[in-house]
Amino acid sequence: MSNVGEFFIGTTNTVLAGDLMNGVSNTTFPWAVNGYSSFNGSGVYGQVAAGATIFAGVQGEYNGTNAQGAGVRGLYASATAGTAFNATASGVNGGATTAGSYKFGVYGTGGTSLRSGGVMGYDYGVAIGSLGYFASNGLDYSVYGFGQAHTNGVAGGKLAPGASMATLAENTNIGLGIYGGFMGGWVKGLVYGTVLSGDRYGLYVDGKTYMNEPLVQLVETAGDRQVVYGTSAMKVEISDRGKASLANGTIFIAFSEEFKNTISSNPDELTITISPLGNSNGIYIEDYNQDGFTVRENNNGSSSVYFNWIAIGTRKDYETLEHSSEIIANDYDQKINGVMYNDINENGNAQPMWWDGTQIRFDAAPPKSAPTGTNVLIRQQ
Repeated sequence: MSNVGEFFIGTTNTVLAGDLMNGVSNTTFPWAVNGYSSFNGSGVYGQVAAGATIFAGVQGEYNGTNAQGAGVRGLYASATAGTAFNATASGVNGGATTAGSYKFGVYGTGGTSLRSGGVMGYDYGVAIGSLGYFASNGLDYSVYGFGQAHTNGVAGGKLAPGASMATLAENTNIGLGIYGGFMGGWVKGLVYGTVLSGDRYGLYVDGKTYMNEPLVQLVETAGDRQVVYGTSAMKVEISDRGKASLANGTIFIAFSEEFKNTISSNPDELTITISPLGNSNGIYIEDYNQDGFTVRENNNGSSSVYFNWIAIGTRKDYETLEHSSEIIANDYDQKINGVMYNDINENGNAQPMWWDGTQIRFDAAPPKSAPTGTNVLIRQQ
């Protein structure tokens, strides 16, 4: 102990200016300070009781050379499992449960070099994810998931045209899984929205799909891709078409099983158009039902004229289709864009949106109650 009250173990002077108590390890005793407890308390406890210091109750820094070194390392070595997602067993546990904005249980910042991030998660399998990631292409990602498809010969995560999925080894990785409450999530970009790519499909939607602009498709041509547009209709339509010729002035056109199985069985929901491709007395639809239709030449003609036909039916079980009132309202785009607000902007306010049990509302939601079930404990003084 020095004459000013400094306490040394393993050394005769302070390592850093301001040290009150020092423990310095050596080859024989590589662990400088250790604390143990078998009771309702912690092995090591630290607290900043007052003041405005930026330092923490427990401060850890790493200045070694091991690539896996850490300033603070936490391990959960017990075989006891957690009991719920809000009562988990964890290597590091952080909480900021008292009132106040801009408070987080765990905070991490990455380096200024490529391939670095603020927080890294790894499941000891193939799933890796980072929060606040600086990618190798110089882009900054709020959330970035590392799928390991590249280890199976798929560098971009997508098979080359004509390649078989059999070339992939077993893989259980899902890049992103979100289970929301009244809404699964939203994505908004300042220029582009979202790009989706996959071998079996790029996008699968389970539920209605709404859009406020025409559906655009890009068709490969010898030059740039040609822009074409999806058709729109006032009903949920399915169409089929073909070409046939009369035989002695008449013919029955049978619908394909695929067409019959997908359209309404109500004949009133069916529209058929025929167009002759040559000279005749004129042709007309004599009869039709859900199985097909009969075409006959006018004036009991007996020609063999060719004709085109188009049949349009209403998709089965979609003879009537209901739409949620808030979606078709004129101000929905304005409101949903307000929900997709960048909360880093302190000069405005995000649009509230919540489900009250019967409908979507765009007013202020009820205040949150105090958190329960947390396993973040604060030592009582």
